[in-house]
Amino acid sequence: MKRNSYQEQDGDDDAYEKLQRLVVIESVKKKVDEFISLDEQSAASTKEVEDIIDNIKKQSKLIQEAIKLTMEVFKRNKGLVEKVSDVAEASDRIEEVSANSREVLVTMDEFTQHVSNLHDIPSHLKSETDKLKVEG
Repeated sequence: MKRNSYQEQDGDDDAYEKLQRLVVIESVKKKVDEFISLDEQSAASTKEVEDIIDNIKKQSKLIQEAIKLTMEVFKRNKGLVEKVSDVAEASDRIEEVSANSREVLVTMDEFTQHVSNLHDIPSHLKSETDKLKVEG
């Protein structure tokens, strides 16, 4: 059977339309592949961002813990400084008492010397009075 020119042209149009559809389908397939690739990249990026956020949260907790421990150490050190200050005050008082004790000891030595001198006075007086002649 012989085709007439109208049928041939109609067949060519069908082939052309089919080719156009195939081109469009290929283009859509490429776009879908690109979209899938972008979606996979987006999912991977989202996972990376989630991991980064989790790490930041962990680091933040560690920093908060470090700050808390630092504050505890500071409070303890402050208490130690106060105790050292108390010890320094007590040491100053002990030094003052020690100085006072030395002064008392010196005074006691002087007093003992004076008492010893008083002990010698009667014999000295007797010796002096024996030298005196009584007139009469």
